[in-house]
This record gives sequence, structure tokens and C-alpha cells, in this order.
Amino acid sequence: LSTATVDYSKFEPSMSISDSEVSKFFTDNNFRYTVPPRVDVSYVEFPASAYVGQVSVTDAEVRQFFDANPSEFPKPVAKDSKDALSADAQFKQLEPFVKQRLLHEKAKQIAVKAASELAYAIYDGKVSRQGLEAFLSSRQLKTSSLAPFTNEAGPAELGGSRAIASAAFELNADRFYSEGLPSPNGAVVLFWKNTLPSYQPNLAEVREKVRADAIDNQRRIKFVTFGRSLKAGIERRLKEGESFEKAAAEAASPVPVEVKSYPAFTLRTPPKDLDTSLFAALDHLDKGGVSDLQADADKGVIAYAADKKVPAVDPTSSRYAQIRAQLAAAYARTTSSQAIREIVEGELKRTDTAAK
Repeated sequence: LSTATVDYSKFEPSMSISDSEVSKFFTDNNFRYTVPPRVDVSYVEFPASAYVGQVSVTDAEVRQFFDANPSEFPKPVAKDSKDALSADAQFKQLEPFVKQRLLHEKAKQIAVKAASELAYAIYDGKVSRQGLEAFLSSRQLKTSSLAPFTNEAGPAELGGSRAIASAAFELNADRFYSEGLPSPNGAVVLFWKNTLPSYQPNLAEVREKVRADAIDNQRRIKFVTFGRSLKAGIERRLKEGESFEKAAAEAASPVPVEVKSYPAFTLRTPPKDLDTSLFAALDHLDKGGVSDLQADADKGVIAYAADKKVPAVDPTSSRYAQIRAQLAAAYARTTSSQAIREIVEGELKRTDTAAK
């Protein structure tokens, strides 16, 4: 088998799109631009940096934190060597950074506690929405606003936290404040202002995005057309005696292709680096055959079967009889199920008509 791969990022056909085409694309695909419900909240932040002076760590705690979080810290290598350092050597190089991270985490715990105490004080003091600002001012606290955000994408100002987004969407006019919530920089308490319903924007609001999507859609359609042309061009050149590599390069020009050949293999044990999108096509690809272009978001792949040998089938073998019986049973089940379904649907239709 040989394959030719086209990098979609290098496929650059000439394209132009009119305003009427943009408008039609928006009409046909307006569901793609529906703005989901959003929540509008403000927050009081308790930064961990304000509590770092209240915490301390031991050398043993720092090492334990390093060992317990291997993915948190980069793995340095020895100078002039590609070999990784030992765990002890890694820790020695990273110890100051690990210590700062641990101090931050401990300070963050205090920040969460302080935020939770504020939430409880609002509850215990039966503070109303109208009296919130005065209550916060008495504690030298001030709210900050967040841009409205969806449940799927949390507030950008707080690292897009899904946990914070989920907590925000549980708030309403009656339950207008959250518990103390961990945030990237410490902790926050959220205060509900409004829940904005889902809405369908008009074209003017999203024109640039629609235009970009319409152009990408046009490009995808042209990529499919290019795939058909590529297959036909390869087949024609192969019949003229050209090699697959040359035929693919000429048929794809000016789009570059990467050609790769594989040693003989069975479908049961295909090469590990063979593109999985080709597996279904290989079942139906005869010797000398060229597959359709199998396209995904990043590339398109086409295959050429330089040779194909099908094992001989012996109708007298016991294995043949076993598989034949299994297939017959499977077809029988499918056929009987379809017949029963048709009888039931017909009877339901007849009785419904009779009742009317």
C-alpha cells in the first residue's frame, strides 16, 4: 500500500464570497450563532498574596508536595546531556519554585476560608441585595464586575473556571450570593446581578464570524472537489505507466503531497502508523485501485493498492461452514425483526385509523 497525504493548511484555493452568499449561509446555519444563556455577576476577591505572610512550610512539606505533584513541575535535564536528572537532582533545582507554589496553595486555603466567612456573615446578618454595598463597605470590601459569561465558558477574568461558572448559574434574585469559591489567584464570592436569556443575534452582530465560517465552508467544499480530481488524475497517470509517487505529485500540483509506502501487511495487523481513516476503504480496494480522499479537519489521505492477495476460500472446510451458519443466523434475525416491526407498524396504523 502507498498513501498520499495532503495537508489541509497548505490547500489554498482562490476564493471569494459575496454579501448575498454570507447572508444565505447565516440563514441556513443561524443555529450556529445562537448566544446561549449568560449570567451577569460581580465578585469580591480574596487574593492569596494577601495571606502569604500568614503561612510557612517545612523542607519536608516542600519535598512531599514535589513528589505528590509530578505533572506540576518541569523536568530539567543535566547540562550537556539529554538524560533526565534524578528525582533528587530535579528537586534541588526546582526547590525554590516548589516552595513558592506550596506557599501559594496554603495561602489560597486561607483565602477560601475568608471568602466563606464573608458568605456566612451575609447569611447570618440577613443582608439583602439592597443593603449589600453598605455591608461590604463596612468591611472595607468592594465588588468588581465580570463580563457576562456562559455555563460552558467561565469568566475570562477568573481563568475561565468551569466551577465558578457552574456556581454562578445557580444564583438568582433570591439566592444572590455564592459560597467562598477557589479562584486562580485565591478565592471569590459571587453576587448575582442578572441572568441573560439565550437569543438569536442578527447578521450585523456576527457578520465577520459568519463570513469567516462561510469562507471555510467554501474551502471545505473545494477540498472535497479537489479530492475527486486528485483521485481521477492519479488513476489516469497510473494507467499511463507513471509511479504512484509521481502520479500523486502531478495530479495534486500545485498542492504539495507527502507520499509514503508500506511493506505488505494483513488487515488483521496493519501498520501502526497507517491512517485509521483508510481502514474501511481497504476492504473494497482491489489491486491497482485508488481510494477516495479520506478527509478530516487537518488533512486528506488517499491510498493506492500496489498489490492485494486474497486468501483462497475452501467451501468444504469446517470454518467456512461455521461462518456461513453464523451469517445465516444474523441475517435471519435481522429479517425477522424487520418483518415483525412492519406488522406492528401496520397494525398500529390500522387501529389508529379505525379509532378516528
